[in-house]
Amino acid sequence: MRSERDHGRHGRLRDDAGRPRHAARGAHDADFAPEGRPAHHAPRPRRERYSGSPSLRSFQLPFPPLFLLAAAVVALLVIFGVGSFACSLMQPHESQPAEETSTETEEPASSEAEDDQPVDTVSSHVRELLQLPEFPSGCEPTSLTIVLRAMGYDVDIEDMFEGYVPLDATWTDSTSFLGDPYEGGGCFPPVIVNAANDFLSDHGSTATAMDITGSTFDEVLAIADAGMPVILWTTMYQEEPSFSGQEIGPYEWYTNEHCVVVYGSEGDEVLVSDPLDGLVKRDRAYFSALFETCGSMAVVIVDSESALDGLLTSEVGPEQLEYADLSVLDGLTPPEERPGEDRPRNYGGTSSEADDEGSSNSPSDPSPDPQPDSDADLQA
Repeated sequence: MRSERDHGRHGRLRDDAGRPRHAARGAHDADFAPEGRPAHHAPRPRRERYSGSPSLRSFQLPFPPLFLLAAAVVALLVIFGVGSFACSLMQPHESQPAEETSTETEEPASSEAEDDQPVDTVSSHVRELLQLPEFPSGCEPTSLTIVLRAMGYDVDIEDMFEGYVPLDATWTDSTSFLGDPYEGGGCFPPVIVNAANDFLSDHGSTATAMDITGSTFDEVLAIADAGMPVILWTTMYQEEPSFSGQEIGPYEWYTNEHCVVVYGSEGDEVLVSDPLDGLVKRDRAYFSALFETCGSMAVVIVDSESALDGLLTSEVGPEQLEYADLSVLDGLTPPEERPGEDRPRNYGGTSSEADDEGSSNSPSDPSPDPQPDSDADLQA
C-alpha cells in the first residue's frame, strides 16, 4: 500500500523529492534558478490580455521610421526627375501647335496696331513750310527744303539760295534759278537735282536726287505712298498754265509756274505740302491733268535707284519733257478757290504779252507803269 506521502493529500503521486507529481510534469532544468530555487520564484512574463491576438506592443517595424521617410523622399525625387525629363522630351511637339495658334490669333491685333500708327517714312515727316513773305518766287527751293527737313536735316530756305542755288538774271540758263527769288522768277528740275545732290554730298549722305520728268501721275503717287515725297511742277492756285512763249533750253516758261511736294494720297485726293497754301488736299483727277499740262516735271530723292523698282517703269529724264494739251483739263472741275488780287504772281523773262488779268510786267521791263488793282502790283 502506498502511503499518503506517496499519493499526496488528494491521492496524487509525488516524486522522490516529495513534490506532487503534477508539479514535476514537463519540468526542465531551465525551470530552476541557479541557486536551486524553483523558477516560479523568478519574474514571469506578463500575459497578453487576448491570448488569441498578437500584442501591439510586441509588433516591431522591420526598418526604423527615419529610414522609411528618407526612402519615401528619395522615391518622390526620382519620380519627379523622371517625369520632368519625359515632359522635356515631349514639350517641343506639344508647344508647337500652341505657338502657331498664338501667332495666328495675334496677327490681326498687330495689323490693327500698324493701321493705327503711321509707318515711319520720309513722307510721314513732311510738314508745312511757307515761302511767303520772304521768298515770293522761291517755291522750288522751298519745296526742296520741305523734303530735306522730312529727311531729318536742319536746313532753311536761305541755306538753299545762299549755298546751292545759282541765280541767272538773264533768263537763259535752265540749270540756274531764273530771275530773283525776292522779285520774280523760278527754276526747273535740273536746278533742284543739282542743289539737292550738292547738299547731300556735303552732309555725307549717299542718297541721290533723280529727275523723273516724264513719269505718269500714277507713278508719282505710288512713289509718294511708298514713303518718298515727290517734288513736282504745277501752277499757282491750280490755274491753267499760262505759257509765255519763251523757251529756256528744252523748257517753256509759263507765267504761273509753281512747285509743290506730293507726299501721299487718300482715295481721290492728293496730299500736298504747298509753299503757298501749306498742307492741303487736291482733287486727284484735276491735279493729275494739271501735272501733265505743265510737262510732267518731277524730282525725287532716293537712297538708291533700286528703291524705285516696281514703282517707276516709264522712261524718265529731261529728254522726256512733253507738255500736254490744255484740252486734258476739259470736263474737269477746277478748284473753287481762285486767286484774288492779294495773291502773288510769277512772271517770266522777256515775254511782253499781258496775261488774262492785263499785266505785262517782266524782268526786262523793270519799271512799268503800275496799273491800279492789277496783278502787276503783286508780281512774285
